[in-house]
Amino acid sequence: MNALSRAAFAGAVIGVAEVLIYRWWPAHLEDHLPMLVAPFVLGAALGRLLKLPRWGLVAGLAPLVNIALLLFTLRGEATFDDLMDAGVWLGAFVFVAVGVNGHLAATALFVSGRVGLRVGLAAAIVLGTVGAATTSAQIADLAQERRLETSGVPLVAPVLDGYGFVGYYLDERRPSLELHYWRLDDESYVEVDVRPAGTVTAQEACGGYDPAYALDDQPVECEETTANVWLRTEPTERSLFVEQGGALIEITSEKLERQELLDIAPSFRPISAQDLVAGGQL
Repeated sequence: MNALSRAAFAGAVIGVAEVLIYRWWPAHLEDHLPMLVAPFVLGAALGRLLKLPRWGLVAGLAPLVNIALLLFTLRGEATFDDLMDAGVWLGAFVFVAVGVNGHLAATALFVSGRVGLRVGLAAAIVLGTVGAATTSAQIADLAQERRLETSGVPLVAPVLDGYGFVGYYLDERRPSLELHYWRLDDESYVEVDVRPAGTVTAQEACGGYDPAYALDDQPVECEETTANVWLRTEPTERSLFVEQGGALIEITSEKLERQELLDIAPSFRPISAQDLVAGGQL
């Protein structure tokens, strides 16, 4: 096995290790520090074991090349989390590919051989990275779709004539899905909050109780308009709470009257994660 083949093998092993660290590190850090340190340590150990040329320099340079390749590939449109949330196999493929390319690029600087081989290798890495970079937005969108589909929140949305969809926000801790709508002619907004039914009742939600954040606000006046449909009227806005099809739905507006809110409740329909992502994330 020549030096470049051994370097590719080392890079692949490092890529797999990065995936394992991300998935199963017991004290996963927000800044991914273990993932930044591991390539240097593993690179040195594998370089010495596989007898790579100038293995110490390769171990120090390859992770820097990896970081540059990842940053260029993601281009600020996707993150490490997006890579893995979009699919474990997709994330694993990207990390292994980056590990292989980084180690090949670093090792190629120190091996003896024809210039044409080095130029061809560099061109392949550049072309592959540029090609991958064109998919970074799609990776980010796919990750958002997977998060929505696995959140446990029913994906439903109302039919609101005259309102434009502004965007959504997924709170994975609660979990809940916020949908925001805006009407330009009178600058009216409608905010919809969807949660899985069963976490709290419509009456409890109307009263301000939220077990996910240990909130139990001061009791507010709530009126049961029809069976299990509750209305909260405050000085600046009204909120309607209803359980429907496995979802607890809150509809809030500062300008809509009571009957208008009641008319919105039956209009909820299933919506796909793809349509939500296309509408935009807040």
